[in-house]
Amino acid sequence: MEPIRIRPGEPGRLKILLPYSPERVEKIKTVPGRRWHREEKYWSVPHFDQAVERLQQLFAGETLLVAPGLAPAAPAPPRKPELSLAAAQEIHDLLKDLRSAIRAKHFSPSTETTYASWAERFLRRNAGTPLEKLDEAGVSRFLSSLATESRVSASTQNQALNALIFFYKEVLCKDIGLLDGMARAKMPVRLPVVLADLD
Repeated sequence: MEPIRIRPGEPGRLKILLPYSPERVEKIKTVPGRRWHREEKYWSVPHFDQAVERLQQLFAGETLLVAPGLAPAAPAPPRKPELSLAAAQEIHDLLKDLRSAIRAKHFSPSTETTYASWAERFLRRNAGTPLEKLDEAGVSRFLSSLATESRVSASTQNQALNALIFFYKEVLCKDIGLLDGMARAKMPVRLPVVLADLD
């Protein structure tokens, strides 16, 4: 039997080229809003988000040729699970302690915002890991990901490092030792300045 073809139709509709068989006609008649176009001899159905998937289910086992751009999109990647209430509360409390420590040192408001932002990002990434297990390896992995995945600049990576050193020392009362194996962000290449002789 000839394949069923699905193409874009009038605005808001899909055009279905349905080679005749009584079974196919019965199936297409179950689609709400379907319409038979007698002159051009094709069916049309409303085009909504899952319209193509519904037609594929309706005509399962048959060959459907779907026009490019109408094929169902690949499923979205699974979302990261939301933070548990306990983890969110713990992060909130730690950031509150961090802000207090920053203010006690009389750092600028912009430094407070920056350090708190990096600490929150680090804590969210490691949510569920007990605080006592947040060691140098975890810091190194986080900073490496900034260089390799987020492609941040060297100065941004150093800013994150300084924020985490302060967070560990002042809030967790731990010193960060050597960060072995940390991928470093690349320093920008600066072209030499050449001064021309002035005659």
